[in-house]
Amino acid sequence: MPLPLHNRLLMYVAEPRHNLFELLNAAIVGGVNIIQWRDKRISSANATQLLVRVRKHADDRTLFSVNTSGATDDNGTRHNLQIPQSDFARIASAKAENRLIGASVHSLSTAKIAQHSGADYLVAGSVFPTSSHPNCSPMGTDMLGTICCAVDIPVLAIGGITWEKVQECVSAGASGVAVRSAISLSNNPLSVVQQLRHALDNC
Repeated sequence: MPLPLHNRLLMYVAEPRHNLFELLNAAIVGGVNIIQWRDKRISSANATQLLVRVRKHADDRTLFSVNTSGATDDNGTRHNLQIPQSDFARIASAKAENRLIGASVHSLSTAKIAQHSGADYLVAGSVFPTSSHPNCSPMGTDMLGTICCAVDIPVLAIGGITWEKVQECVSAGASGVAVRSAISLSNNPLSVVQQLRHALDNC
């Protein structure tokens, strides 16, 4: 499935949780068009089994990618990949396998490296303060905008994203946003996704 550029991109970064499939349903129904799966239990049989279930759940309803910090393939299925900054050496070989490649970047220099290496899109951040990375200084929308202007591929903003901040990100040049905690920790994840989708569609 190609990158869905017919509308603004909304990525949900999903991880193993007790209510995982409820969250996935909310994401898909609410308007997420990319699900990134991140499970850091590398080479675990349980991790691979869960990856299979998540992939089947996403099916053809949304673009599905797997973060390379954990198990990435199951039963010979070659997934689209989200490659962290520490693993950029994998981009070229993954592209040769005809995978769609997202790259996680935290600076202008790494954004340029990722594009030059062959990434199809970037996930840039953290843009705003976030509890998941409390010791990292956010790049802010000025740096986000600098990255967006410096590359020719879509950029998604990540880190501290709420529906109220979507306009700032899009105004800086982002093609969309990526969200984890705002959805995963919500008591009403469907409402959160719908608010994000509405904000993106009305930028």
